[in-house]
Amino acid sequence: MNTRERKIEELKQRIDQNLDDFKEKEAEKKIKSAKAFKKKQLKLMREVSRLEGLEKIRKAKLDDQQKYLLGAAVKNLLQTGQATWPDVKEWLKLDSFLTRDPDRAKFNLPPLAPERHPEGRAEQGQTDPHHHDGQTG
Repeated sequence: MNTRERKIEELKQRIDQNLDDFKEKEAEKKIKSAKAFKKKQLKLMREVSRLEGLEKIRKAKLDDQQKYLLGAAVKNLLQTGQATWPDVKEWLKLDSFLTRDPDRAKFNLPPLAPERHPEGRAEQGQTDPHHHDGQTG
């Protein structure tokens, strides 16, 4: 668990503790207003949301960097003659992995015949599991 994930967990615990404190004071009739509680809860929830957003961005960036480095490694294997293009296409299962014709064209693969397009095709408005953000296009 990285530092940001740990901070998120700590904030969530503080939110829970704040709620417990509020309930305890409310039960003892020592609380004058829920306004301070709500303000504190909102502040904590916003911080959790902000940190979760940053963590999501960090993970997406790491994923992109890993993809880039894997691609660079494959290109290096090809350029140094340690692998051939047919080998790489087979190792990566590109022919079955790349289901969108524009993606296939980037690797000089022929377009899929209409009957070979998988169910839930991106052109039918479905999300594409192979596209970096799960969206079509």
